Amino acid sequence: MRPQPPSSLFEDINSPTFVPAADMPEWIEATFIDPSSPLHNPEHAHLAHAEIGFLWTVVENSRKGRRIIGQCETGSPQGTMGKWARARAEMQIKQWFGFVPSSPWMPNIAGSAETPSSWC
Repeated sequence: MRPQPPSSLFEDINSPTFVPAADMPEWIEATFIDPSSPLHNPEHAHLAHAEIGFLWTVVENSRKGRRIIGQCETGSPQGTMGKWARARAEMQIKQWFGFVPSSPWMPNIAGSAETPSSWC
């Protein structure tokens, strides 16, 4: 069964909240990485050894009028950040995951016409 976001995430959807999705890695492995899975894709084999962190969020995200329901980013802070801002961002990531993952993935579930259970 696909992991579900915690109900506490919906208590105040106007507050930008990010919550680690600790049960997501096992489900992703079984659903997409395991060669015996019906949704297996050999192009994803490199992810079997990647350190990936997952976050739930209710923060809406769209680009060019299209809703984004998930994305991957490198674990290290990006852009033109000063040393303190970079250190603060890395500290937050380490608090969420206990390490700096190579690719955190954030499914966005705010205001979705689809329910998270309909994604797969």
